[in-house]
Amino acid sequence: MTNPSPQRFGAVPRPHDAGVTLVEILVVLVLIGVMAGAIGLSLGNAGKGDVADREARLLAARLTRAADEALLTGEPMAVVWAEDRYRVARFHEGQWVAFDVPQLAAEHVLPRNLRLAGAGTDGAEGSFTVGPDLLPDGGSALRLGLRADGGKGIAVVFDGATARLEGDT
Repeated sequence: MTNPSPQRFGAVPRPHDAGVTLVEILVVLVLIGVMAGAIGLSLGNAGKGDVADREARLLAARLTRAADEALLTGEPMAVVWAEDRYRVARFHEGQWVAFDVPQLAAEHVLPRNLRLAGAGTDGAEGSFTVGPDLLPDGGSALRLGLRADGGKGIAVVFDGATARLEGDT
């Protein structure tokens, strides 16, 4: 009697509706583990990205948001910085006060290994004022450099209306 399908010696035929084998499940689990590890490593590196770059993007976003608020309220705005911190303020009823917007209200302290310096200043501290028409006092753009200890630096250039990032400082 001949068998219609060839079989290996000692192999038991499996029905078509039998499901998956333990080996197939283990192969799938190994593949999922390898993919999860690769994704985890790539996300881990993204979270530990360059501190100076992250802080520069945050500063640029805050400056642009403060300029938007100054335009909406018709009040001048300023950024005041020291080597390890900065804040933005608005000129309201004859005095400099914090913005009402929570993201702009508090002074921002930089991480310990990061330093902030303004171009054309002694680097330690300074301020930059923008009128309600978004024109900077003095007519030129602000250039603030952020540099990590022993690392690369990045510059934030603020023209009174928008802030942009430039490469190494």
